[in-house]
Order: sequence, then C-alpha cells, then structure tokens
Amino acid sequence: FGILAMEVGCEIQRIAAWVWKEWAGTGWLTAVVALCVLLAFVRGLPKSEISYCEMKPSKSNVSAVQRPSTLAPVDRSAVKLIVATAKKLEDSLAGRGISSWESLSSVRGCERWIRFEGCKFNSMGRMFIPYSRDSVLCFALSSAGRKSDPLLESESSADLDPSPLAAHLPGARRLAAARTRTVTRPPLPGVRPREAIGIRGVWVDATGRGLVVSVPDSGDIAPGHVRAQVALGAAVVPVHGGCMVTVVQCVNPGPGAPRLLLGPFAARRCLTPLWVKEAMSKIGPSLTVQVPSQAAEHDTSVSFELVARIVESHRRVEADISGQRWELYGVRGGCSQYLQREGSMMNSKGLGTVKQARDKIVDFVTSEEGRRLTDDMFASERVVERLPLAAVQRALESAEVQRVQIVHTITKSPVPGVAPRDAVTCQVVYLEPAARNRAVVLMVPWEHPDAPVKPGRVRSTVSGVAVVSPVADARSPTCELTTIQRVDPGGVVPHWAVNTFAPKRCLLPLLVEQEMTKLDHRRPQ
Repeated sequence: FGILAMEVGCEIQRIAAWVWKEWAGTGWLTAVVALCVLLAFVRGLPKSEISYCEMKPSKSNVSAVQRPSTLAPVDRSAVKLIVATAKKLEDSLAGRGISSWESLSSVRGCERWIRFEGCKFNSMGRMFIPYSRDSVLCFALSSAGRKSDPLLESESSADLDPSPLAAHLPGARRLAAARTRTVTRPPLPGVRPREAIGIRGVWVDATGRGLVVSVPDSGDIAPGHVRAQVALGAAVVPVHGGCMVTVVQCVNPGPGAPRLLLGPFAARRCLTPLWVKEAMSKIGPSLTVQVPSQAAEHDTSVSFELVARIVESHRRVEADISGQRWELYGVRGGCSQYLQREGSMMNSKGLGTVKQARDKIVDFVTSEEGRRLTDDMFASERVVERLPLAAVQRALESAEVQRVQIVHTITKSPVPGVAPRDAVTCQVVYLEPAARNRAVVLMVPWEHPDAPVKPGRVRSTVSGVAVVSPVADARSPTCELTTIQRVDPGGVVPHWAVNTFAPKRCLLPLLVEQEMTKLDHRRPQ
C-alpha cells in the first residue's frame, strides 16, 4: 500500500506539472479549477474531532431508551465501572459499611461523612431538599446546577449511546449517558488546576429513585492542568414533601496536591447537597417546582436533559430580549436589527411590530407555511414526535405550556456545490402569566432516532426564541415580535461566510408582518 500510494502521488504530481505548464497563461482556467477545489472541500465535509480545549456541545436525544446511531456507545469498561459504582451507592444508601466512615458535624441540615484511602478521599453528604425528583435532577444536569460548586471553573459534555448500559441495569428508565470534562480552580495560589474526564450515567430505577453515577475515563487534558480522577454517585429519593439527596464522591486529586488540604477539602465536598439546595432556592420557581405533599409519578417519556435544556433556554429569554450585549446593526422597514458575537459566530435579533393577534402570530411562525414564506432557504419541515406537556409544565411552573414537539427541518443549499443542511429541534410554545401576557416559542437543539443524518446532508445546530408581546394601547390587535436566532451550519463552511447572512435573519419580524398581511388580503372577506 505504501508503494502504491507513492506511485499515485508521483502520477498526480506529473499531471499537475503538465497542466500548469500548458495552461499557466489562461487565468480563467486557473480560477475555475480553484473554485471547484474550494467547493469540493466545503461540500458537506464533517468536522474534525474536538480537541481537549473545546468539547462538542451536548446533543441528547428525546427517547429515554433509544439513542440515534450517530452517538458513540458507552465503553464496556465504563459500563462495568458504572454498574459497580451503582452497587456501592446502594450499599451506602442501605447503611452498609457506614462504620468505616468518620462522621462530621452537620451543617445547616446537611449530614456529612468522610473516609481516606491513601491519597484518595471519600466524602458523603445527605440532605432533604423540598423539591421534586425531576426538578433536582434537571437542575443538577443544567449549567446553573454545575456552577453551584464554588471551585468549578468549567464543564462540558458530549452525549453517548446508553444502550450498552441499559442491558446491565434492569428496570432502568429515562436512561442517558455522556462523556464529561470538568476543570476545577486551584484552592490556593501556586496549585495547578485539576481536570477530570469521566463517563456519566443518569436513570430512574425500578423503585422511582433518580440516580447519577460518574466514573473516571481516559483522554488528553489541557497543558498546565493536573489529571484528577473522580467517581461520583448521587441518589435522589422521593419522600413526603420533597426528596432526600445523597451524594458520595471519591476523589484522587493527582500528584502535587498538598496533603494538608485533603481533610478540609473532603469535608467541603460533603456539602454538595447543601450547595444544590441553596442554588435552587436562589433561582426560585422559574427553574424548579416545589412539590405538594403527595407527589404524583412523573412522565417517563421526556428525558431529564431535554427538560433541563428547555428550562435553561427559558431562563435566558429575559436576558436575550433585554438588549444587553447586542449591537444595533440598522433599522429597515421599522424592524430593528441587532447582532451579537458569540465566539466566531454571529447571533441575530430582530424587533418589530406585527398588526395581528398574539395567537395568530404564534400559529404562523410555528407553521410550515410561515417558514416557507419567510425563509428563502426553507425546503421542508415535519413533526417527528409530540411530547407530553406535564414534565415541562412542572419545570415552568408559572407558564402555561401549550405545545412540546420535536421538529425536523431541511434547508436548501445557499450556494451551488454546498450540501443542504438539516436540523432537529425541540419546539416549546408557552404563555407567560397574565401580568405579561406574552407568548414564547423556544427552539432547543436536540437529536431524535427517527431523524438521522442522511448522506448528502450536513446536520446543523439551530436554537432561538420568539417572544410575542401584545401592545396594550393599540386600536387594532397589534403585537411586538422579538426573534433571536443562533445558527451553526456544521461542516467546514467558514464562519465569516455564515455571518454574512446574520443581518438578513434579523428581518424575520418584518417578513412576518408582510406575509401575514398578504395572506389576509388573499382570503375572502
């Protein structure tokens, strides 16, 4: 194979030299060849592997048991470790082996135990939290929940196919798995940051307990960081008026860790349930739901991570529409265009007035007809699955959830030679309380086994929000429409080329007003 590759390379080099010699003077041919090479390079090439510095954003699927085939499966060794750690967690919950733990004084109702094993330390904390099981698990998996740890600097995750894990966990429901990367700040000056890579599994067992188990995994770490190994087991047990949360952690901080700090650090890690409770109390009902004395069994068809993403998008709505960190690009036809740079991508925001009723606008922007009339690159759209409203309704207590569905959208190629794109999103429509009387449409990136990536297409990531606010003093039904779109087309299309379309996406409120007016004129009076 090596000799054959060398011969092919020499032949290609010879042909290229002959073409250049014969046609070097014809600039048009050189330009055509360069353009063909560029289009062939751009057309649907997948992204390279993500480096240790930036892990791909999480893309969970909607089903609790099935996962799309595009996800990598959980490694067999990780499956064994997760099952073994779950058994140890079961022993801790049953009180077996508790005599080997050293009991510490409780802090604000959080019971604490620690145990040392050489350079490793184990910590266990237990506390009652007056929130439902689903609320606690969704919060713990959200970015706000992860930031409840004072020493956490960053955490990223990439979802995995949990099918190998499901075979070893009989009775498990709403199973999800992910590969995580966590970086913690140094507790003292001169101590290097710690970085831990792990495999996390989340599920509900046959008794209704929510379980989170994370085990160490291999992988490259960032320069200047020290590899740490962390094994974690957490159980959220529903009880009268809330749930009892138990978190067991085994941490090996790696070389260079001051041994004098291990004891205080272990005692501090026992307070994880307390941190979660305090963080949930600060955020309030917009993220979590206090349960009644008799809590009903929750839906099993909507995964925790989907609810967590919906709640996180819901919390960002106010910050997104407030105008902070947005720069005014221009005003066209009464529609204000705002742009916001996020990394190398440009987000789009449009603000305009639509002389239509609130519910009518919502139906138009979420319909296939509305998408076709307001988007030149729209090809087709279908509803993959409609989901129960109860789980999302509990997470968004103050809102009235009207629709939760998985939508698969296909868009045309903007330039000949570039592969068409498709996107899978979870569309959520809800009404805010009467004080605001706003309607909100959320678009959350998602994956679904019934919408796999097909050859010839590139999977893009699309998220956004549309807020429809009625104007009180208007003579006729009039609403203020705010739209925000975040688009990553995938593949290797340069981001600067994608950003050229950002100002056009800001004009969605203007297009909605124009197209709805045309439809009214076409309909018979």
